[in-house]
Amino acid sequence: MRMNPETKDYLIALVKFLWLHDKLISLQQLIEHLDGNGLTKYDGPRGIARAVSTLHNELQSSGRGRDADILATSIVGKDGRPAREKYD
Repeated sequence: MRMNPETKDYLIALVKFLWLHDKLISLQQLIEHLDGNGLTKYDGPRGIARAVSTLHNELQSSGRGRDADILATSIVGKDGRPAREKYD
């Protein structure tokens, strides 16, 4: 599932906020947060992880490497590792 532009912008702003405050968000927390704010629905961690990975690649290819790095390090799986690593 691809993210709509509103969700992408929101997610980038969210992870920048988290990064500035040295915080992380799990995939499950992210799903609940996005759903709770009416932005998008995901069936589970695997779906959101794939969407995050796709967004990361889009940011990288559009010259927004810093945003991509912040995204990649702010969202983690159950094991605390960056979620993007699992679904590349």
